[in-house]
Formats: sequence, structure tokens, C-alpha cells
Amino acid sequence: SAGLVITAGPLASEIYLGAKEQGGEARHFEDAAGLSHELPRLLFPGDLVLVKASRSMHFEVVLEAIKRIQ
Repeated sequence: SAGLVITAGPLASEIYLGAKEQGGEARHFEDAAGLSHELPRLLFPGDLVLVKASRSMHFEVVLEAIKRIQ
């Protein structure tokens, strides 16, 4: 099971709500920029991360933020 579900964008809000309903820890952000800003407070070195996004969400900024976590 996932220790933390992080979603971004209007279409991902349902995923966030589903994770919360199942009792999981979850955070939702309006966009990739907001998520990127908060990632250093949410992830730790060694965390396993699965990224699923559409190209329109511009998640390249999120991937770069993940790479910077040390």
C-alpha cells in the first residue's frame, strides 16, 4: 500500500478523495507548480515514487523537484 498519495490538478481530485476515504494519507495540489514547491517537505531520500501524469500537466517541474531531494 502507498504511504502517501499526492495528486495535482482538477481531474486528480477524485483520486485524492478516494485515498482519503480509504483512510490513507493524501495531499492534493491545484497544479504541478504548487506540488513542486511542497515536495521537499513531503518526500525523503530513498522514498519510492510513482509518477503518473498527462503531458498537459507539465509534470517536468515535478520530476526535477523529485531529483533535487537528497
